[in-house]
Amino acid sequence: MIGQIRYLIFKVLNAIFGSFRIFIVLLGWFLVITGIIFLSQPERARNKMVGMGFWQIKVILFSIALTLAVFVASLTDKISGILSLALFILCIIAIIRGYLSLKKKTYNKISAWFAKVPMKYLKAFAIIQIAIGIIMIVFNKRLIF
Repeated sequence: MIGQIRYLIFKVLNAIFGSFRIFIVLLGWFLVITGIIFLSQPERARNKMVGMGFWQIKVILFSIALTLAVFVASLTDKISGILSLALFILCIIAIIRGYLSLKKKTYNKISAWFAKVPMKYLKAFAIIQIAIGIIMIVFNKRLIF
């Protein structure tokens, strides 16, 4: 659900600002500058790629945790008294701990996977980003986003 809201906001902002020349030029320069930084410091490119991959997994984990919390709330609603409140609080604490634990484990796995990526691929990522930025500046057209 959060992903859908973010996607909708992204589409609206893209429709509003996407056709303005200044937005395209600023985005192009941003890509060129960050590409140069990534080319000179490939570890930053590695961290960016980890963040790009981890964000999607984090949204999926959060959606699962939210679904479980709603499921627990509906189950404890059928039980009355102090037992339902205690059970609800314990389940919510377990869901939060599980979410944080899984988030940490997946981040470590993604980081370990990207640690094995050779430096030439990180530099290729930076060069492609610079090329996309330059093309956007020269032709005043969006290639991404």
